[in-house]
Amino acid sequence: MKAFLKKCGIYLLTVTVVCSLLASLLFFVIAPQYSMGYNAAILDKMERLRSLDGPKIILVGDSNLAYGMDSAVLEERLDMPVVNLGLHGGLGSAFHERMAYGEIGEGDIVVVCHTGYTKGAAAVGDAELAWITIENHFDLWPVIPPADRLSMWKTLPGYAVKCTGLFLSGKGNQSTQDSYRRSAFNEYGDVAFDRPDGTYEMTGAQHTGVFGVDETGIAGINRLNALCGKAGAKLCVAAYPVMDDGQAPEPERFAAAVERLREGIDCPFISDFADYYYPPDLFYNTAYHMTSHGAHLRAEQLARDLRLAFLS
Repeated sequence: MKAFLKKCGIYLLTVTVVCSLLASLLFFVIAPQYSMGYNAAILDKMERLRSLDGPKIILVGDSNLAYGMDSAVLEERLDMPVVNLGLHGGLGSAFHERMAYGEIGEGDIVVVCHTGYTKGAAAVGDAELAWITIENHFDLWPVIPPADRLSMWKTLPGYAVKCTGLFLSGKGNQSTQDSYRRSAFNEYGDVAFDRPDGTYEMTGAQHTGVFGVDETGIAGINRLNALCGKAGAKLCVAAYPVMDDGQAPEPERFAAAVERLREGIDCPFISDFADYYYPPDLFYNTAYHMTSHGAHLRAEQLARDLRLAFLS
């Protein structure tokens, strides 16, 4: 029995050492390999968030914010600096909410705008995408929701293989030529290259949908609200843009979903979805991304909502 236990101990020690060496090689030599990609914009967004002193507006959500907000307009209308943390829906609402954890200060206004509040959207939907996002930036690892950390480790080998392939081929850390690149973002965190009205085909979501509501999504918002309260900040939830293409849900359906959400969350929902219906020519490549003009109009509406809610 002692000999058997000794062999088991040696085996476990060997596995631990090998795994540690491989992890060290990946995180300290090979990674990062996606530093110019779309999701690497998280580095610039977090740097701006941490650099702003005094009251600020923090926008939390997915790509409906990244491709649908003119933060300069919001900043000018409300006379507060703005940081847009909107990134990628595949990361989940909890990931985006946790980006703001620990960075909220007194007087801040935190605006949550997800296109979904369901359980599926409140967890990391694509763990390998999350690895591509955080890579070896250890200060970002806490944004991973605790419930998702096991799935993250399960998908680490897939990320490691892709990362190693890019490293060996010399093709890593290169920018794409499309809009999904780090360099497409401006200093606020908005996707800012010119997107003229009425010139794009829908390659993503074809029509806008009504968000779902469940206890997991509500709990995430309430956790963020509690953190805001402790920091002396205010949290609210706002609407996302609706493509008024003749197949959009009626405003009454959004109103019913908002009422269900309001019954559970501890912060105000400040928008009327009826104010966020826009014609199709103001949308860019999906029913949740806007043209430059559309982002401007939406920012004007959000500024009005925020002024009425907090600044009037």
